[in-house]
Amino acid sequence: MAARKLSIKKFNGDDKYSWAVFYADHVRGIKGPLMLGDAQPIVSGLTRNEASYHKRQIELRIESR
Repeated sequence: MAARKLSIKKFNGDDKYSWAVFYADHVRGIKGPLMLGDAQPIVSGLTRNEASYHKRQIELRIESR
């Protein structure tokens, strides 16, 4: 089974802590900062670096299943 791809995007604002991790198929084709009704984040309220870190950690957990 192929692992689901993840994506990091701006979510619910435009400040330093507005980054979130999403499943890529849920946000494909959506441009600009996402709002609450656009998609459900896996984890949110992060800086860009934190979002990248959490994305990698989630991908590792998915692959190890």
